[in-house]
Amino acid sequence: MILRLHPSKKMVRKMNKKGVDLLSENIVYLLLVVLFLVGMFLAVDRVGRQVTLYEQVYAKQIALIIDKTEPGMDIEYRNFKMFSLAAKNNAPQNIIEIDNQNNIVTVRLSQGNGYHYEFFNDVDVVWNIIPKNNTITLKIVENSGGLNDE
Repeated sequence: MILRLHPSKKMVRKMNKKGVDLLSENIVYLLLVVLFLVGMFLAVDRVGRQVTLYEQVYAKQIALIIDKTEPGMDIEYRNFKMFSLAAKNNAPQNIIEIDNQNNIVTVRLSQGNGYHYEFFNDVDVVWNIIPKNNTITLKIVENSGGLNDE
């Protein structure tokens, strides 16, 4: 009886190919798991800083202010916390945007899309951000049917 201790060359090639396939599948799987975990970490980090909550609160506050106004009014909205959160989270320059055509207020206190909230008053809003004073000024004018907001 002849006992071979080493597999034939054919078997070695086949095993190596299976091993390579198995290894590449595991690498792809591990990369997907790592990407998922990084995404979850970023989402939890953002929620943990409560930035999304503050974006919602400030967008709703500004929309409610706009809803209570009449053409010709000038509003000065001071909010130290909003500006400090924006600075802390490297938010873009325009932490607030008002879309007069669609009546939407957007507040961004970090990188990302921010929070959008609709207002119902049929007016146009011209706004100015003054970071030095932690102030946003809102000038309410009659709806012109397409006034550019800047």
